[in-house]
Amino acid sequence: MWMRNSILLCLVVTVVGVAAGPMYRGDDGPREMANYTLIKATETYEIRDYGPITWACCEKMMPPMEEMMKNMKKDKKKMMKEKMKPFKELFEYMKGKNSMDMDMGMTAPVRKGMEEMEDGMKVEVCVYVPAAHQASPPLPVHPDVYVDVRPEYTIAARQVTEMGNMEKWMEAKVLMKTDLEEAGEEFDDNSMYYSAWYPAQGLEETSRAEIWVELA
Repeated sequence: MWMRNSILLCLVVTVVGVAAGPMYRGDDGPREMANYTLIKATETYEIRDYGPITWACCEKMMPPMEEMMKNMKKDKKKMMKEKMKPFKELFEYMKGKNSMDMDMGMTAPVRKGMEEMEDGMKVEVCVYVPAAHQASPPLPVHPDVYVDVRPEYTIAARQVTEMGNMEKWMEAKVLMKTDLEEAGEEFDDNSMYYSAWYPAQGLEETSRAEIWVELA
């Protein structure tokens, strides 16, 4: 289904008047970023308020985490190709493969969530829909792509090195959990953790990557 049932009726109402976010210098030129309000900044993480925001998303089921890591060592090229499928489908949607044949350009960040399920790992990849199209985004034509309107929500964000390294990502998840527990922040440890990627432009710059967790 193109639109999640829970947000279909409130799509126009909740996102009208969304302010354009700051511009980010991405690998393919300036990218509009999802706007947020900074609530708190510490030495290791930030607390931000987002939303309501419309995202374009793609969801895939992958093998369990342990199996994915083993498969990556056996055939990295094959696993990387499989992992990139959601990004490819979202890129096509943003660049014109949609109901209006509209090229909306690329935005930042690319948000990726992973949640362990009984039968594997649920992976959700999303990109921010530009402010100019928040109220009425074009519909996807690919069956795996959908538009998701998130109500206002608060997240903790921590910068991560080597986001493409699964072990580093898991290490960052543990550090984030420790930071939040020590600070007395309330969050659901069973909820989905997200990575957020801001691709850099040129070799002289470094891509920025973060891990996100939604606060209660």
